[in-house]
Amino acid sequence: MWVYSKYKHFDKLPDMEIGQRVMMGQFLGPSGDSGTAGGHFPTGYPHLHMSIYTSKSAGYKTTEASVRPKDVQQVDPVTLFLNQDPPVTDSHAAKALPNAEKNVVIAYTTPDGKVTPEGARILWPIACTPK
Repeated sequence: MWVYSKYKHFDKLPDMEIGQRVMMGQFLGPSGDSGTAGGHFPTGYPHLHMSIYTSKSAGYKTTEASVRPKDVQQVDPVTLFLNQDPPVTDSHAAKALPNAEKNVVIAYTTPDGKVTPEGARILWPIACTPK
């Protein structure tokens, strides 16, 4: 199983290679307002959008503006916190679960480095700090 993360709406493209590993807390680039200007948000607002995809294949194709994994399924990052065996690897499977199985505790790291809840093995992947 391959897991791909795709970060969108940067102010400018990060100086990184496709497939380059990133670490929690690593600065990837400044957020931009693309994707929110027009419609409900006429002026847009800075934000970062992260999508998670799973695939049984390591292959992908690129265009000038995008990278697309082959045989991909989109998965809500929250499904990584579900206690399911086998793991839920796509959003449709997560939606089909009974409501009682959809409750999850999202683990996170506080600014001082403490993991909450203690002993969690998966952490929410984005640490946001105000400027």
